[in-house]
Amino acid sequence: MAILALDIASLTDSLVNILTVAIGLGLVIFFHELGHFAVAKWCDVLVERFSIGFGPILWRKKWGETEYALSLIPFGGYVKMLGQDDMDPSQLSSEEIAENPRSYTAKNVAQRMGIISAGVIMNVITGLLFFMFAFRSGVDTTPAVVGDLQVGMPAWNAGMRSGDRIEAINDRKIEDFNDLMRATALSSGKLEIDAVRDDGQTYSVTLDPDITGTRRRIGVTPAEGLTIYKSQGSEIPSISPGSAATQASPALEPGDVVLAADSQPVTSAAELSQILSNHRADPLTLSVSRKTSEEDSSSMEEVDVTIPAAPFRTLGMTMEIGKIVAVQDHSPAAKAGLLKDDRLSKVDGQDIGGDIDPLHLPDYFGDRHGQEVVIEVKREAARGQAEIVSVTIVPDDRGGWVEPPTLENSPIAISSIGVAYHLQPAVLTVDQSATPE
Repeated sequence: MAILALDIASLTDSLVNILTVAIGLGLVIFFHELGHFAVAKWCDVLVERFSIGFGPILWRKKWGETEYALSLIPFGGYVKMLGQDDMDPSQLSSEEIAENPRSYTAKNVAQRMGIISAGVIMNVITGLLFFMFAFRSGVDTTPAVVGDLQVGMPAWNAGMRSGDRIEAINDRKIEDFNDLMRATALSSGKLEIDAVRDDGQTYSVTLDPDITGTRRRIGVTPAEGLTIYKSQGSEIPSISPGSAATQASPALEPGDVVLAADSQPVTSAAELSQILSNHRADPLTLSVSRKTSEEDSSSMEEVDVTIPAAPFRTLGMTMEIGKIVAVQDHSPAAKAGLLKDDRLSKVDGQDIGGDIDPLHLPDYFGDRHGQEVVIEVKREAARGQAEIVSVTIVPDDRGGWVEPPTLENSPIAISSIGVAYHLQPAVLTVDQSATPE
């Protein structure tokens, strides 16, 4: 029964979509033919029939000298004028038509050109009118707010963060995320970006866009909302399989809007990500707003949903850490003097790769925000010799995995100190006690 109900719902959605397209196409055709019709009448041409659609006539009505018709096939339409026998040969001969002053062929070149061009001109005019009406009524746009940052790309290197709103590029106001993408792709040289943190702090950065792809880019994606989206098909889950959210009690539902996490109100996905990262090892209560009736969109209730802890899953192997591939501007790492190509070797006296898994470094530093952490790095010196450099860093209050790798071969970020590194394809140790769940 569930499958049958799903098929009926899918069929209904398909029929509604088809009907919507047919109505939209019908309107385009109507205004196109109306242009021909209006100019033909203005030029005193006898219009015999004004039809929307082709084929067998479903409905017809004659007003004055013109017959108005609705035909079976909606993909087209026509205006039949005296002297123009595209659809139905005229009962008059060509000589007789030419002699009739109300014949299309009897009109001068300017009038005939006006009649032929009127359809396209009418479509342009109505398109502009509909465009203005749509924007006056309100059109959803994606705000120019940073969602995920691609670690190691220009925006991340400059210290931009999730939740930042980009206000202007090169003194040109940015209206939405598409505007941001266009301004970046069509730019030349460096970009002067004015932005606002989610706490209201303004700042400016200068970026040199990445040009390795098909277009210039700075490495940001649009911000996500706080609503659990409704999947458009059964193969697209609203909640990621295997995630802690699938074990929520009561279950999360498509359309739920997150209001608070751990009793802390949230206004953006960036805030929610930070809270989730800070409570990764603990159960978390989300307060969500949920519809109580599909018919009444204003009928809402607040529901508390408990999500279990999200364990850090690994394959039981410790990989070798690679060199630092990027250091964020003005970050704790930059202030402490860490450099690109340094290799992290020890943290608080513990060997990285031996005592600490490199995958756990983002959480290690995130848990120690505001505290001094002593780091040892290996730095290449003259003649290829490595020297050990020791620095003390105080991590920022940022979660461990708030900036996860988003692309293939993306480096791992330690967001709280502002460095990124790769793991080498070399296994250092294997945890013999690890067992699959």
